[in-house]
Amino acid sequence: MLTYPSPHLVTALQNLQAAGKANSVAFRIDECNSYFASKHPAGVSNAFAAALWAIDFIFTNAQDGSSGVNFHNTGDTSGYAAIGESDSVVAAVQPLYYGLFFFSQIFKESRSGVLLESTLTANGVALTAWAIGSDSGTYVVLNNKDTTNAATVTITRFPPSARIAKVMTLASSGSTPSEQLSNLGIYNGGAAITFGGQAVALDGAWRGMSSELAVSNNTVTVTVAAATAAFTHIR
Repeated sequence: MLTYPSPHLVTALQNLQAAGKANSVAFRIDECNSYFASKHPAGVSNAFAAALWAIDFIFTNAQDGSSGVNFHNTGDTSGYAAIGESDSVVAAVQPLYYGLFFFSQIFKESRSGVLLESTLTANGVALTAWAIGSDSGTYVVLNNKDTTNAATVTITRFPPSARIAKVMTLASSGSTPSEQLSNLGIYNGGAAITFGGQAVALDGAWRGMSSELAVSNNTVTVTVAAATAAFTHIR
């Protein structure tokens, strides 16, 4: 999961994109999730690593032509469910949910976004980066799946009119990156998962806060700890 995007996924999406263009139809992927029979082994698809996996999975779909993704949700917190359910009542906000929620923030202030061409120099860190242009600014997602190394990333070449950059971090509790990635969250006997310093409540309430970063000479620098993802909004 930490080495996504898989070349097999990319090849499949590119084949679907070619077939769709040839027949003038769009395609989307349904019943998405990390892997089939996800309780074997346990503690993988319902751990924080699944949140970081989901970010890359969604962006890879967008990059390679998918018009959307439908995640499969069983309600079973021991598997790949994004939302746990008991007797038709929300019983858990799962680690996977945070990856989907993270992505959704692009559209909090924008109706649409366009993936931008970008170049990343990661210097040996297991880092992916995605840039999105919209009518409310430029969004840069930095997804650090490394089990050891933090990354300090300098973002350049966004619109010169930009004056403000704000960042929110998706993070898990644990004394080491490996512990953070394997954290099951508070509803499965684990520890807190937060976005912008706040957890998502069972009723969907969330009041995460962003930190403001300095913009200088059309650049901004973001530090992304190991086993975290940073959501940066530049405008």
